[in-house]
Amino acid sequence: MNTLGRNTEQLLITEEQRERAERWLQEAYADGRLDALEFDQRLGIALQARTRGDLNRAFHGLTAPARPHGRVVATRPAVQAPAPGRADLLAGAAHLTPLVSSFVGPTITLALSQRGSYARRQSAEALNFQLLSLLALIVAGIIGWEVLLTLVTVTWLVFTLYGGIKALQGAEFRNPVLQATKFRPIKP
Repeated sequence: MNTLGRNTEQLLITEEQRERAERWLQEAYADGRLDALEFDQRLGIALQARTRGDLNRAFHGLTAPARPHGRVVATRPAVQAPAPGRADLLAGAAHLTPLVSSFVGPTITLALSQRGSYARRQSAEALNFQLLSLLALIVAGIIGWEVLLTLVTVTWLVFTLYGGIKALQGAEFRNPVLQATKFRPIKP
């Protein structure tokens, strides 16, 4: 290994890199590339890692998932995030399907996603936001304030689109409206 490679292996990892590695391992487990025991062992290594070299040991010998159109996936997630996978697409669908189906789309993606997975967390986030938005629209309609009705509609559209974009990018999206209101009847 050259001097540059040795130096990057000794760099301390960030929390974002650790979370990205955790998601990557969860996807590998969901894809069937890891069994439960191996997943637990590799996740333990990733969670205890301090340097890139430590973190990369959690992925030693793990094959990358097959991707359509010849997309290359990094085998060292501490250095580069993997390409969007099934979980990212399911999470994106959870946020974007309400544009045509209100809370039905996130309910379906929640039912299809695996417990504790990225897709399930994002589906719950999307469903909670859709339920809160529906309640706000009902209240605004009952009150009859057109300004409030417009504000709720614009807020719903903006955060529905933004959540979908962030989820497709693999980001752990937390809706600011839900954070402000603490409205979370659906737990992932």
